[in-house]
Amino acid sequence: MKTPVSRNNQIKNLHKIIPLINDLEYFITFGTLLGYARDNAIIENDDDIDFYVNKKDKPLFLERLENNTYFDFNENVFPNHTPHFIQLIKDYEDEHTRVDLTFYELNDKFLIDVFSFNSNEEFQRLREKNLTDERLDLHIPKELIFPLDKKNFENIKVKVPSRVLQTVEFLFGPRWREPLIKGVDYNEKIVNNCPLIRYME
Repeated sequence: MKTPVSRNNQIKNLHKIIPLINDLEYFITFGTLLGYARDNAIIENDDDIDFYVNKKDKPLFLERLENNTYFDFNENVFPNHTPHFIQLIKDYEDEHTRVDLTFYELNDKFLIDVFSFNSNEEFQRLREKNLTDERLDLHIPKELIFPLDKKNFENIKVKVPSRVLQTVEFLFGPRWREPLIKGVDYNEKIVNNCPLIRYME
């Protein structure tokens, strides 16, 4: 389990990353989107902030990182050298923090995430060679996401899915309003390209 991070430092990271991606096709996702949907706030003691970014925008984002002096980024370590993910690091005096950007692909019906539920290095190596089961990729219906909306979140404008509550329920299940802990209160995996949530009780 990753180390929880204070809300104050997460908010600092949010305000620093948005100018780097503001004109790209991106939106907040996973725990960050869950916090927005529940309380319009980053979840206290979450371990990172999460973004989906269109894979076509990755080259431009990498260019911008070259002039970035705030976040640390090592493109030679896993998973940063894969096509589908970048993790930025910011060390504060009291905390080690992360910003995760997952790069998605699109087809006619779905946003396709080939990384988030299969983030081990061996799987990603095989995935790049088209040697994995594509049913293990996450497919999010495009009608949940597009057109993207822009909302105020922690005193900055961020892009969010067009159907926020339906997207959160798709990702986290019907009990998303409850403050559950992954691996303690529930587990999840991908079955036929969709999240399968299993509650412990």
